[in-house]
Amino acid sequence: MANAEAMTTTPPTVSDKQRVRLLGQLWERAMVELTTEVGLANLYAHSNVSIGIESRAHDSVCQPDSARSQVA
Repeated sequence: MANAEAMTTTPPTVSDKQRVRLLGQLWERAMVELTTEVGLANLYAHSNVSIGIESRAHDSVCQPDSARSQVA
C-alpha cells in the first residue's frame, strides 16, 4: 500500500527501499503489472475529476490512514 501511495503523489515519491522491499515480495513481472494498474487507476481518477466526475463518498472509507489524517 505504501508503494501505491508513493506512486500517486505529485511528484511520485517511491524510494529505492520501497522498490527493493516490494521486489522481495513479488516477482518482477508482478511488480510491473501492479505498478501499471496503480498508475492507470490514478490516471482514471485524475481524468474523472478534471471533467467533473467526483467520487460517490466511498473515498472516506477507502482512503489509507495517511490520507484520512490529511482530510480531517
